[in-house]
Amino acid sequence: MLDTPQPPQWDMVPGALDTAMLTFARRPGVLRCNTYVLRTPQYVLVMDPGADAVQARAAGALAAGLLREAPLQAALCLTHCHLDHCAAAGEVLAALPEATVVCHCQGAEALLRADPDLTLAGLTALRVPVLADVLPLFQGPGPAGVSRAMNTPGGGLRSLSIPISPRDALQVYHTPGHSPDSVCYRVGGALFAGDLPFAAGPGLLRLPGWDGVQLAASLEKIIWLLDHCNVTTVLPGHGRALDRGEARRVMSAMLADLHGRAELRAPAPGPAFPQALLGACAGLLAEAGKAATPELPSAMPTPEALPGLHLRLARLAEALDAAPGAQDDHAAHAARRARRRLGDLLCALHGFRFADHAGVAETNQTVGGLLAGLGGDGRFAGFALDFAPACPGPEARMDAEALADLVETALEAYKDAGAPGARVAVLARGDAVTVTVRPAPPAPELPGPLAEYLRLSMAAYGGGFEAAPGGCTFLMSRAREDR
Repeated sequence: MLDTPQPPQWDMVPGALDTAMLTFARRPGVLRCNTYVLRTPQYVLVMDPGADAVQARAAGALAAGLLREAPLQAALCLTHCHLDHCAAAGEVLAALPEATVVCHCQGAEALLRADPDLTLAGLTALRVPVLADVLPLFQGPGPAGVSRAMNTPGGGLRSLSIPISPRDALQVYHTPGHSPDSVCYRVGGALFAGDLPFAAGPGLLRLPGWDGVQLAASLEKIIWLLDHCNVTTVLPGHGRALDRGEARRVMSAMLADLHGRAELRAPAPGPAFPQALLGACAGLLAEAGKAATPELPSAMPTPEALPGLHLRLARLAEALDAAPGAQDDHAAHAARRARRRLGDLLCALHGFRFADHAGVAETNQTVGGLLAGLGGDGRFAGFALDFAPACPGPEARMDAEALADLVETALEAYKDAGAPGARVAVLARGDAVTVTVRPAPPAPELPGPLAEYLRLSMAAYGGGFEAAPGGCTFLMSRAREDR
């Protein structure tokens, strides 16, 4: 999953007759989200403008260009009022001043009064946008389409149908749980699901507005929708698109997890992964020479102190995003790696699942590109790097940036332990892809805490890690497209 918007590429929405879509897909993270721009003969819709000003400006400029070509109506559609999905709405509205903002009535109210809890402003250090023209959904009879209740095993699924072209409609479903105002949108066979398939729990933070009972009911309703309403593609607010089968598996696993808890409002499992990430972030920030490093504690704080840590991490992530490029290549590289780990740490604190949304890594390209870069890095001077790619190059279900970072972490450890070099090999067998790192003799072992960090990190992305005398192995499932 690239951490930059994709080049403009319009595709017809699956199952729609008049609606095309362009996607700005982001690496999974709680301070950034995917933005979708939809166009029909009558409308241009921007789905979740997000919190990244550059991305929002690009989406706004794209939509404004469509309006110059034809007299279209414009709308911003929010899946919920968390600021990672709407903080940059003003950037889009600057390009589309006549656009209407569409969201659930509870989200509209939270944005109007700048509620620090329901918008997560108190945790993200993001500013609540000032929105003038807001159309609140599910607020009784009104102009926002025809409302009905669909009978499902999870109970009545409240829905609205808003015509957006002569042959297509925007279906809106109220799906509370992740937040009280969460909605999903459907056009044809595409379901824009916000954070519904991403956040299985309240996280260590116990996010305001999270409700396990409502989330379980919403998951049941949407699983029923997948089975009965010709949904073929689920487009989440973070990470890659899921086909119907994948989305059903992900949501069913979340539902089973929720039902397996004695108390649905219980916090997520223990903080082993966040703790490991915290130390890894601090180390990289120190390498990058960031003065903010002393703000990070050496251990995870008590649950009562977690909101304060989250806010510091969010501010630090924003500062890293806004910082000018460092003159020192190593410092700049360490800062980029720290920013990615901060994103994973914030995801972990939220209780987000990102293994199923991480994207696909072309393993030869990912590992080969990493080694080529390290070959010119002064840190690895005198450290011989040998690469054995697989043929043909296999695609793995893994975040490419995370894989490169973790392999680099292992190589750093072997170099620091005195190994003169290492051989890195990619291998594909059946449904599995592996990346092995074998240090040259005398081959040192990875320190136990570092091996545990690598294991936890790979597990978070749906993979595995094994360390043994003489080397280590990163294990991933093979991407379906490559089978």
